[in-house]
Amino acid sequence: VTLKGTNNGYMTKFQIPNSYDPLVHLHDALYIYGQGNGYLSGADQQWFTGTPTGQQLDGSGDTRSIVFSQQVYYADPALDSNHSYHVVVTFTASTTGY
Repeated sequence: VTLKGTNNGYMTKFQIPNSYDPLVHLHDALYIYGQGNGYLSGADQQWFTGTPTGQQLDGSGDTRSIVFSQQVYYADPALDSNHSYHVVVTFTASTTGY
């Protein structure tokens, strides 16, 4: 499984419906804990490898815990009520010989 995030993994100023301001973001990128740990980036990162033990077509079987952590600093920009911080995390899973 690999993962990557929009805006190089940073929570970035966002306005609905789909408008980013990449110059305004939190100081630290999003940190993800699980079998692999690390700061999110815009490039594919190896999250974990292994055998999908007992995985079934109905989704039952192997499960993985994932925890998202975002450090917020006093100096991070405050946003007005029309904006929020936003990031999209993409997980890609693949298997061979399954």
